[in-house]
Amino acid sequence: MTSSSRQATPAPIAIIATDLDGTFLGADHWPTPLNVEALHRAQDAGVRIVFATGRPARWVRLIEPLAGLDIDLIASNGAAVSKLGVQGFRRLSPLPGDDTLALIADLRAEWRDLTFAAEYDQGWGRMADYPELPDAEASDMAADLVVEQPRALIKPEGRLPLKLLIRGAGRPLPTDELFSRVDPLVAGRLNLTFSLVHDNGFLELSAPGVSKASALQDLLADYGLAASQLAAFGDMPNDLEMLRLAGRPFAMGNAHPLVLAEGFEQADLNSQSGFGKAVMALLAEQGH
Repeated sequence: MTSSSRQATPAPIAIIATDLDGTFLGADHWPTPLNVEALHRAQDAGVRIVFATGRPARWVRLIEPLAGLDIDLIASNGAAVSKLGVQGFRRLSPLPGDDTLALIADLRAEWRDLTFAAEYDQGWGRMADYPELPDAEASDMAADLVVEQPRALIKPEGRLPLKLLIRGAGRPLPTDELFSRVDPLVAGRLNLTFSLVHDNGFLELSAPGVSKASALQDLLADYGLAASQLAAFGDMPNDLEMLRLAGRPFAMGNAHPLVLAEGFEQADLNSQSGFGKAVMALLAEQGH
């Protein structure tokens, strides 16, 4: 284990942060009854709850099984913070426009076969050659801005860009290979990660220093809590900073190899209510 916040005798857990896809949500992208019960039990015990996801806020809705829960929402890998089911944002951390455009130019100079999209505080936009889901037009997932030039993507009128997305425009490259090729070119100028393994890649970039962990640190400060009191659950590289921050980090049994390699405590598979089982065990440790 790598987090300096972990101790030989763990601190009592006062806040739980969980990723959604591959973690809190099951294989059907719906929370299992045990996972929902665990959240209700945690809140009844006075434990705060945070959803921390790479998804944009518009793709995280309050569903009936979660009614009555007070859940903080960290969306877009830490760039947006709000309350689940409540309109408006508590904090926004937008991309630096000029620096992002300079990085796009440098990436394209080294490797023309890249295309880009951007998540905004409202909606999302894409370059014309950025691949969209085949059924996107029939859902709420269609881009509402399609542009030819990066400047129009990164500096649209009346919107804040929160996250840059990168995919291959020509020959498909799997996510891990795309990451290994792009990472040296990004060189820390933006915070690069990924939350999805795809045959045609899918990389996510936030403003420097912006991550699920940075948003969690702000929430901990708001609530007067320490990282040692945080239990965190995740399965993908975009969860790593959050897991390293937490006093009790849990990698899902279905986690990406980069996450499993860190040696965190391991929960069961997301399809087997691994989150709920682990939370129930944590609450039992504390006499709840």
